[in-house]
Amino acid sequence: MFESLKIQNFRRLENFKVNRLGRLNLIIGKNNTGKSSILEAMYVYANRGDLSILEKIVEQRDEHLQFSENNADKLAIMQFLAIFSGRNYFDGSPVPIVVGELNNPENVYSFQPIFYKSEITEEVATQKFEGKSSISLNDIAEAWVNVSTTKDIGKDTKLGFQIRYGSEKPFIKSLDGFMDFLSLFNQTEKNNIPCQYIPSSGISNEKAAELWDKISLTDDEENINKILKVIDKNITKITFKGKSTKTPFIRLKGMKDPVSVKSMGEGTNKLLNLALALYNCKNGFLLIDEFENGLYYRLQDEIWDKVFMIAEKLKIQVFASTHSLDTVYSFINSMENHKKISSTVFRMAEIDTKIEAIEYDVEELLLTKNQKLELR
Repeated sequence: MFESLKIQNFRRLENFKVNRLGRLNLIIGKNNTGKSSILEAMYVYANRGDLSILEKIVEQRDEHLQFSENNADKLAIMQFLAIFSGRNYFDGSPVPIVVGELNNPENVYSFQPIFYKSEITEEVATQKFEGKSSISLNDIAEAWVNVSTTKDIGKDTKLGFQIRYGSEKPFIKSLDGFMDFLSLFNQTEKNNIPCQYIPSSGISNEKAAELWDKISLTDDEENINKILKVIDKNITKITFKGKSTKTPFIRLKGMKDPVSVKSMGEGTNKLLNLALALYNCKNGFLLIDEFENGLYYRLQDEIWDKVFMIAEKLKIQVFASTHSLDTVYSFINSMENHKKISSTVFRMAEIDTKIEAIEYDVEELLLTKNQKLELR
């Protein structure tokens, strides 16, 4: 579990830090102050350099570009550089994206673009290999990585990312997978941390079915039913039906045929998303963008209470963003109900063009919960 947080060079978070985190962390603030960026950065950290995750992130913000044979490399570079502060990694002195804990260099992840040639030139081969009695795979990998600026990009140039954990040697992940192969011989990649990310639009039926399959026929089936009963006590069972695309259905007490979850309303679908995500990230992170979407405000106290208890039991660290004052007050009520479970609230704010976190004292929040907090 992160005790603190630092994020550097990720979107608008150029040098962002939070001094104290808890088991549950609520992020508030105006639009375009980086609330979603924190969740994205944590998602990248948990997935340890998986380039498909970066693709998903840029797709969700419509930054995804269509490739063609003639411009694929350049468009790939432009696409991924959109997540760097300033959106142009090669202006000035480039610095990597950094995500990790303050004052704990061994729990810090960094990555940066790197270009390499698809063929080793004679000049580079002479420089790297001349006079050596033996050549390691690491030597070969380093020989490919010999392009330092976008001016050197040509048809035989490829894009990859250099990734580092703490003080360990960096390894390279490439879009075509070739450098990944070489890295296997030189660097043991960290295992991904269990992590589920619920975007503001919710998760797809396909993703929900995938999460359901992982807990199907376990005790967690009943645990998910218990969470859904918060919204309708007549829910008795959930299942997914369909061949190519599975859709969630629920059975209601007294009804013969099951009904689709979405026909029950947005709140039921959102609560199912939340329940499935919770029971699929034990010992990891749960990231929720705009927690309040679809949830009736009078139910949020009970929902937050369940999230607090499950997160503590399964050792999940929760990060959730919100625009809703009702959600903030429900979260503070749960803080008061579960004082032994660490939790924080911090506000994102733009100060002198930089995004900073304004951290609230827990005891002060509990004492002043009836006063209006600045959300927008």
